[in-house]
Amino acid sequence: MKKLFVLFALAAMVLGAAGLAHALDVKAKGQFVANYTYWTNYNNPFQDGSSNVDTQHNSMQHRARLYMDFRANENVNMQVAFEIGDVTWGKSGSGSMGGDVSADGKSVEVKRAYLEFKMPGYTSLITTVGTMGAVFPSSGYFGGSAIFDDDITGITVANKWNDMVSTVFGYWRLDNKEGGAAGTDKTTMNTDVDAELLAVPLTFDGVKVSPFVALVEYGANSNVAALTTSNLSSIASANGQNLDDQGTVWYAGSGFNISLLDPFIIYADFNYGSLSAKDTKSERAGWIADAAVEYKGLSWFTPSVLGWYASGLSSSSSDSDGRMPVVDGSWMASNMLNPGGRMLNDDSTTINYTGTWGLGFKLMDISFMKDLSHDIGFAWYTGTNDKDATKGGAFGMQYGHDLTTKDNVYAIDFNNTYKLMENLSVLADLGIAIPDFDKDTWRSTAGSAVDNQKTMWRVSTGFVYNF
Repeated sequence: MKKLFVLFALAAMVLGAAGLAHALDVKAKGQFVANYTYWTNYNNPFQDGSSNVDTQHNSMQHRARLYMDFRANENVNMQVAFEIGDVTWGKSGSGSMGGDVSADGKSVEVKRAYLEFKMPGYTSLITTVGTMGAVFPSSGYFGGSAIFDDDITGITVANKWNDMVSTVFGYWRLDNKEGGAAGTDKTTMNTDVDAELLAVPLTFDGVKVSPFVALVEYGANSNVAALTTSNLSSIASANGQNLDDQGTVWYAGSGFNISLLDPFIIYADFNYGSLSAKDTKSERAGWIADAAVEYKGLSWFTPSVLGWYASGLSSSSSDSDGRMPVVDGSWMASNMLNPGGRMLNDDSTTINYTGTWGLGFKLMDISFMKDLSHDIGFAWYTGTNDKDATKGGAFGMQYGHDLTTKDNVYAIDFNNTYKLMENLSVLADLGIAIPDFDKDTWRSTAGSAVDNQKTMWRVSTGFVYNF
């Protein structure tokens, strides 16, 4: 009944908007994804599968997203976006979105709801307020930002000063766990996690640069752990301290896109982050730099080479955490090992990109037949964390997720797309990750698992409809 009520409400909204068509321009777009995924050693990466928790994993899932724009005129627009899923077939409960018999789950969520308007008489100034998609500036080659890329609630003000210079200011509230009446309990005070960004995109002939600075502040009673999986507290800081005291993270960086040597295109990013806290054991600072060169002069495929370096733990001492703090990043060198896959449940986020470096290549948009294309990628990951940082669990280093200077992982991606008809494609992807973890380094942490390292496989196939 709840799902029917939501659907009726959505239908009423659309029909009501259609009734005002003379005054309101309504447009809709969206995506539906349904696929099957098979993993080996999904729960504990690279382990031998001898126990129940390490067994193979397979599932079917789908997700629908609908974005609706309500534009009164060229200067003001409201967007509302809904998401149904991810629905895992056969599972019930609020965490699996009602994929079982009767399908009675809480599956409809509001993904975005924001107002966007231009100032009368000064239409180059655009203000957006509400729940929106936000990503810190980047070149775009490695996915989104290594610092932040997600939906978030706040306000942004962007202005294009001329053809060369723009500015963007953003303020977002990431979390607020305030409870009870203000002033009645000290735990209801200083509870917020806030973020601010100032970016100055610059466009020249053949060169785009997007420098930025940003701050993230969390109060002494804030719920930093409420942030998503790649958040500040999930990558343990020095001595394994959670961020349970007041602190500030500041960031600086830039994305670079250079087409002066067309058909060679150069992409690069640099990000630096430093965490200062009252609890000095939680402090850390680090950086990540990446670059790629792409050649667009061929008609039947697009080759590129890539590389990156991210600072890591320099020793086992308590003040040597050189990993960059991450709020909610989506950096990706490989579909197999980093978030950002093409289908649902097909990226394991296995390797923390902080504390690694590596090289790779991609062959994109390979096509020998009409409507059929292939992408091939290879990436070699190794670590920048000192091998002694695994001892005693002081830094939260995890076997299968973090790499030391003694470790290597090789990732292969083979993705295939067949355009079945306009807007509808069939996908079939294969991912392989081959481990080479140093046994002496990890034996005290991982035990016998490091002596029985196993290659991870992932197969995904499904449909994607974009409209």
